[in-house]
Amino acid sequence: MLRSLIFPGGICPFQAVRALASSVSVVNSEQVSLARLPAGTYYLEVYGYSGAFNPNYTLTLATPGGGIPTLPDDTFEDNDTFATAANLGTLTRTRSISHLAMRDGDDWYRFTQLGTGTANNFVGIDFLQAQGDLDLNLFNARGNFVGSSIGVSNTERISLDRLPPGEYFIHVRGFRGATSPSYSLFISPGINTVAPPIVDDAFEENDTRGTATRLGTLTTQRTFTNLALSDAADYYSFRTNGTGASNSAVQINFDHARGDLDLVVLNASGTVVGRSNGFSGSESVSLANQPAGEYTVLVFGYRGARNPNYSMTINPATVTAPTGRDTLYLVFDGANLTNQQLRDWAGSDWAGSVSGYLDPEGDGIQVNRFLDGRADREAVITSLISLVQADLTPFGITVERRNVGSAVAGEGATTIFFGVANMRNVYHVAGDIDYGNNNMTDIAFVGDENWGSAASTALALADVALHEAGHTFGLFHVNTRQNGTLFRESMGLRYSSAQNQWLQNTSFLDQTFTEYLNHGGGRGTQNAFTTMQRNFGLSTSSPAAAQALFESTFAAEAAIPRSYITAQLLSDHDMHVDHDMHDDHDDHTGDDKTTPPPRVNLTGKVFVIQTKDDTEYSVEQMFDEVVRQEQVTDSPVNDFVADSSAEADAGEFELSEIAAGDAALAFSDLDSLGALLDGSF
Repeated sequence: MLRSLIFPGGICPFQAVRALASSVSVVNSEQVSLARLPAGTYYLEVYGYSGAFNPNYTLTLATPGGGIPTLPDDTFEDNDTFATAANLGTLTRTRSISHLAMRDGDDWYRFTQLGTGTANNFVGIDFLQAQGDLDLNLFNARGNFVGSSIGVSNTERISLDRLPPGEYFIHVRGFRGATSPSYSLFISPGINTVAPPIVDDAFEENDTRGTATRLGTLTTQRTFTNLALSDAADYYSFRTNGTGASNSAVQINFDHARGDLDLVVLNASGTVVGRSNGFSGSESVSLANQPAGEYTVLVFGYRGARNPNYSMTINPATVTAPTGRDTLYLVFDGANLTNQQLRDWAGSDWAGSVSGYLDPEGDGIQVNRFLDGRADREAVITSLISLVQADLTPFGITVERRNVGSAVAGEGATTIFFGVANMRNVYHVAGDIDYGNNNMTDIAFVGDENWGSAASTALALADVALHEAGHTFGLFHVNTRQNGTLFRESMGLRYSSAQNQWLQNTSFLDQTFTEYLNHGGGRGTQNAFTTMQRNFGLSTSSPAAAQALFESTFAAEAAIPRSYITAQLLSDHDMHVDHDMHDDHDDHTGDDKTTPPPRVNLTGKVFVIQTKDDTEYSVEQMFDEVVRQEQVTDSPVNDFVADSSAEADAGEFELSEIAAGDAALAFSDLDSLGALLDGSF
C-alpha cells in the first residue's frame, strides 16, 4: 500500500512541515489535487504504508502546462560517460558550442590539440548558477585526472598551459546532481606552430640541372604559376631563337614573408648569365643581348628557405621565327591536301611514301574535322594536347595547335592532321621514319577513335599522336612486352598487347627494347628516351646511364678505402650562391676568400668532406651529378676536375678535362662545395 504527499517548493520533504495535500486510501490508486495551487515548484513524495514496498507503479502528473515538465537535451547526447564522450575532433582554433543542456548530471566531450598549450589556452563553460550549479573536470587520453574547476559563479575554467599535444576529455557535471537547461562550452587548444609541409608542384622532380623541367622554345612571354619550392632547388630550362631584347628577362614573384627566394640563370655551357638575390618579393635576371640558345633557371631559398607558392615569368622578347624542329603542330579542323603539296613537302626525304601508301591515286588527301559532332570535342583536344606536351617537354619540344589546314614546311617541323582521312589502306600513319630527325618537313595522320569519356578518348589518342610523332622524330616499332611484363612505351604498346590494354599513359621510356618485326630495318634495339635526346641535340646521359657510369667507375662503397679530410672553413656558409652581394644580409660580411683551397686526390677512393661542424658531404653525390653535365658526358668521371679560381665567385665552377688518374677536387668554401654537391651548377 503506497501513500502520496505534496509539499511546497524549497522545503525538504523530510522536514517537519505540513503537507499541502495527501492521499492515504486503501485502493489501487492515490491522487492529490493541484486545484487552486499557484504556479511554482512542488515536491511529491511517494512512500509505503508502514514501510511497504511495491515492484511496479506509474506516476501521472496533470499540470496546468499539460504534463510532466522536462528539460530538452542537446544534440551531443548520449555522452554521459568517458567511453561515450562526444568527439569534437582535432581543433586548430578556438571553438565555442552553445545551447548545450545538462539534463542527466554528466556530459563528456573529447578533443585533440596539435600543439603544447600556453597560458592563453583553456577549456571553459558558461552557465547561469541560479539554473543549476555546474562543475568542470579534465582528463587525458588514459583517463588520468588533469585538472578541475568547481567554483560557485557562472563560469568554470581549466588552463591548458604546458599540456602537451594529444587527446583530452572534458567532463561537465552538475553539483550534487544539479541540472541546467542551457550552458556553453569553450575550447582554446594548443596550436602547432610548425608550418605544415609544402606541397610540391607538378614540375617535380626538377631538383638538379640534369633533371631540369624543359619548357621548350619560347617565342612569347610565358608565366608559370602555382610553383612551390619544397626542397633545395627548382631547375627549369628553355630555349630562345634570337638575341634578347632590352626587356628580355626571367623573373620570379613570391611572398617574401613566406620564404626568401633567389634566382640564377645559366647558359648552355654552365656560365652564370646573371643572378638576383635581393630581399623583396621579386627577383629578376636580364636576358638583354644574350644570344639564341638554351638557358637554365635555378630557383632556391636563401639559407635553405622554402616557399609554398611562387610564379615565374620568362620574356624572351625575340623576333626570329621559331625553330620548327622543336615544335609539334597539331591540326584538328580538317584539311584538303593536294598531291602536289604532299610531293613538295616530301622532297627527296619521303617521296616514296606519297606514291606508295599516302596518296597512290594522286588525288590528294581530305581530312575531316576531328571528332566532328561530338559535344565534348574541345575537352578531348585540350586534354590530348596537355598529355602530349607532358611527354615531349623533357626533349624541349613545344606542342602547338595550328588553325591552318596545311603543314609547316621547310623548318624541320612535324605537323599531325587529326580526323578521318580518305586514305584507302592506312588510318594512323606517319610520312616517314626520320632517322636522325633531319627532314625539312614531316607529317602524320591520326584518325578518330571513341573510347567513351573525354578523358579516356584523349588518353588513347594522345598515345597514338605520340607514337606517330615518334616516327617523324626517328623512332621505329619495338616489342614492349618483356618476360611477361607490358611496358608503357609508346613505340610498341599497341603492337605488343591486345586492344583492351591500349588505354595507357605511354611515353618515350629510358629503357631498351628489341626491334619489332624488323621495323627499324635491322637496327636491333632502341632506347626511345636517349634516341630523342640525341636527335634533338640534348645530352644523352640519361639518369640510368649516369648511374651505370658511376657504378662502373666505383666498386661497392664497403670495398673502397674511405678517407676523411677536414676543411677549415672560415665562415658558416650555407650553400647560398653569392649572398655576399646581399647588402642587407650582413652575416657574410668580412668573408675571407684568400686562403688557398685544399686539393684532394680522389683517384680510386670515395671521400667524405667533413666540415668543422661535423657535417658530412659525400663526394659520391658530386660524381653522380658531374656525369650529368652536358658539356662533359663524353669522358670518364675520373677525367674531370672541379676548380674554383681565385677570380671566380663562390659557387661558380668550370669542368675541364685533365689526365686520367689525376682527378682532384678543389673548393674554397662550403658555398663552392655545396653548389657542386647539390647540382647547383
